Amino acid sequence: MTEEEIRQKHLNTYCTYNIDINYFRKIDSHAKAQVLGMMYADGCNRNSGHISISLMIDDLEYLEFIKKELKSDRPIYIEEPKKNSKSSNKMVKLCITNIFISNDLIKLGCWPRKTYNLNFPTKEQVPEEFINSFILGFFEGDGTIFKSAYNCKYKEKSYSYPCWNFGFVGTKNMLENIQIILNKMCDFPINKLLLDKRVSYDFYSLMYNASITDKNNKIERLHSYLYKDAIFVMKRKKESFEKILKLKQNYNSRKAPHNSIFSIEEYNRRYKILKENIDLSLVEVAKLIGIKDYTTISDMYKKWNIFRPGLKYSKNE
Repeated sequence: MTEEEIRQKHLNTYCTYNIDINYFRKIDSHAKAQVLGMMYADGCNRNSGHISISLMIDDLEYLEFIKKELKSDRPIYIEEPKKNSKSSNKMVKLCITNIFISNDLIKLGCWPRKTYNLNFPTKEQVPEEFINSFILGFFEGDGTIFKSAYNCKYKEKSYSYPCWNFGFVGTKNMLENIQIILNKMCDFPINKLLLDKRVSYDFYSLMYNASITDKNNKIERLHSYLYKDAIFVMKRKKESFEKILKLKQNYNSRKAPHNSIFSIEEYNRRYKILKENIDLSLVEVAKLIGIKDYTTISDMYKKWNIFRPGLKYSKNE
């Protein structure tokens, strides 16, 4: 019997539910690379041939995408939080029992107890043309993006910029290889990996940061690289990117004259005052904003492209 016949006989004889038994035999599409990346992050492959993947209940739609990709009709289960668990979140879980799929995953580097010794896939396992989608899947499982603040002083005054931290957690081998690729494809710096001292095994984080004034556009470049071939996305992480990009776009469209330094909240406050008080004198508008030099107000109207009767605007403004 051929390999195909053996697999089909196994499927017909032992499998209660339908599934694409050959799905992981070869990574030859962006969708497969993305699913494998998620399996590397949040999947579980046991020696018995039992495979499962658990996600937060908010990510049910993403798990349904994986189920559809695998052509499975097995139901997705909802797991209640365990009594002694620190998390109160419900989880959704897809389980598969198939020794052939399990062995194919092992050949692709997704082996049992991978948390401790996971290695980045070789070019034979995941071809270069699909590696961005693999990293996307891994990011959707073991990646993070969150808002913080960048504090600085300018002319003896303190200012706070919106700032974002983003990156991955995983084994040293995984993160070092991801870092090399992001350095090559997105011109990211080579950052030091941080050892997670909260666990007893070697587990690291690779983090980057970008403020709203970032001229290198790190957020934009990472977004473009990860999502350029995406068939499906984890909505909550994609939305985090989109909120940041929108904030940056708003900031860039409202840059203050003379390159003054403000927080985005201060920009929005000034912009609103300027727009809503075009009938007041420049002196009165300056008082509302809280600055003494009213002569800069006309520059703000021009730089921020807010029409005010009586001002002369050049063609470039």
